[in-house]
Amino acid sequence: MTVYPNGQSHTLSDSHRRQLKASDISDEVAAARGYRTIRSRSEVPDEFADWQRRLGLLVPTYSPDDKTASHQLRPEKPIKRKNGDAPKYETPHGSRITLDVNPLMLNEVRHGDGDLWITEGCKKGDSLASRGEPAVGFIGVWNMAVPKSKGMVPLACWQHVRLRGRRVIIVFDADARINPNVQEALRRAVMMLESLGAIVLVVYLPTVNGDGKSGVDDYLAAGGTVAELRLMAAPYKPVDVGRARMSRDEKLRASVENLERHFGSTEWKGMGGHTDRDVYLKLIEAAKCHGKIHPDGIRVVKAQGPLALEVKISSRTLWKSLNRLEDMRLCYRDNEGRKAEKAGAFVLRADVSHKGRKAAQEGGTTPEEGGYGHGDLHLRAPRQRWSSPRRKRRPRYGMVPGTRQMRSKPTTEQRVSDERLAGMPRLGKIRGAVLDALDVAGGTLMLTELCDVLHRSRPRDVKRRLLPKLEEAKIIETSEAGDVISLTADWLEALARVTDQDADGKARKSYKKRRDAFRAHQAGVSAAGRESVRASTEKRAEHLKEAPSPKTSPPPPLSPLAQAVRDYLDRHPRQARQPAGWIGVTLWANGLHPKLDNPPAETRAAIEELGGATYLYAKLMEAKGAA
Repeated sequence: MTVYPNGQSHTLSDSHRRQLKASDISDEVAAARGYRTIRSRSEVPDEFADWQRRLGLLVPTYSPDDKTASHQLRPEKPIKRKNGDAPKYETPHGSRITLDVNPLMLNEVRHGDGDLWITEGCKKGDSLASRGEPAVGFIGVWNMAVPKSKGMVPLACWQHVRLRGRRVIIVFDADARINPNVQEALRRAVMMLESLGAIVLVVYLPTVNGDGKSGVDDYLAAGGTVAELRLMAAPYKPVDVGRARMSRDEKLRASVENLERHFGSTEWKGMGGHTDRDVYLKLIEAAKCHGKIHPDGIRVVKAQGPLALEVKISSRTLWKSLNRLEDMRLCYRDNEGRKAEKAGAFVLRADVSHKGRKAAQEGGTTPEEGGYGHGDLHLRAPRQRWSSPRRKRRPRYGMVPGTRQMRSKPTTEQRVSDERLAGMPRLGKIRGAVLDALDVAGGTLMLTELCDVLHRSRPRDVKRRLLPKLEEAKIIETSEAGDVISLTADWLEALARVTDQDADGKARKSYKKRRDAFRAHQAGVSAAGRESVRASTEKRAEHLKEAPSPKTSPPPPLSPLAQAVRDYLDRHPRQARQPAGWIGVTLWANGLHPKLDNPPAETRAAIEELGGATYLYAKLMEAKGAA
């Protein structure tokens, strides 16, 4: 047991002393910090809530203002939250967020002009302080700024840190390259510090002993030096998180390569097919950044609202597209046990075993056959919107409020909508696929090669229907013979000029409005209120179940065709959205009913026997619930 004279008699257990030694923290620096072991709940400072009082290591924290002090607690048994997370460190509930500096380095941080290190956590800052290097610690990578300011408003205690003209080196944990959340926090920290006048450099730590989340203390304890860290420091450049993750995870890389082969080998037909193409592409991009290995492929957590914004389609269109992708067996929803306020999850099917070997797939294709090689789907062109069609009906004039009199002319809002009746021509997603193919190929393709990538058998249709509009916008250029297509030197700028920015802005505002309304509703309804509604619903269901049903005459027997339709839709409820004639022909094709003379009319009559539109809607809801 080690005793640290830190103003009062605090002791540090041998196990905690070994933890500090493992982080290569000197006794002098540890004593200045005042680490101590909590052996009973009564020793925990009063600023912690009752549910946070645990045995463990207490870590005092000190703000650069030389006045504000607080604590962190590393419990021996981390406290599990409702969402399943169990943070390693506990910060007093409701406490003020500040920066942290070891007291020995306070003067150097406030007034020095040498290198200043920025890292995450007290122990990592103390490891640097043990080598005489001043360091400022964040209590979490996002806590360098005022909460809910998205990293844009600096904490007040930054005013006590000398930054202007000073070289500042940020060194986060080794997962900064592969964690999109940490990468975004790093980007905003760089922007904020540069706005305060600092000269910012970034160090991307290598993994230590195979630990993907090792910090600067682990690096120094393993034999690394501060001089090596300075050599690794460089101006910040955004990292392709997907590439970094795949370079470290062979299973993830093999699964993503298989998804990209599926993407390239699939023939996307028509408007619906190319909408599905963009949805599938965005799901693959999300799988690279934060997907996790699943027995069926890769599991991705992705909210449908942001996904619709990225694909540039409506929520209704996204729902239909996801249904089609499920029918194609490219993905499926995985939302069992999901809470209402949490984002949904998708599983992208990949034919790869967990040993990294590709399983045999019937009808599989090689990357060359599909037109895309593995690792090619790093596309720079933004997704395109479909053209807005011309409206056939003009808006009604309406009634004068408070009267029964018809207006003599449209209102201002209606006149504005009149201007939009002509529609809005846009490039569309099929031309977007042309740009993607050229981008992957390095900027140039033969017309026949482009048709192979797009799965088009008639080059003249591609040349006549798709390319002229791209040429007019100066996004592409073709040879005199018309058999070579190339992207122009400033094609991204030209593409931005013809992109409908107004539609994108309106979609973002609409989503934000719906998101804020949902959050306000969730905040306004207490947990007790939701529990009361749930209990009331269950009691009502039990009451209806126990109540005797009124005596009614037995329903008339179903016709053989109605029985066949019912049996088929019980097995395939999603097919309830198909036309009646299609269902009748399908029954005959599968040998479930004799051939009909008039499939649409006869099948429609059979569906009316079963309940008509109400019956079909119930089947669709059953299919949605199963998904």
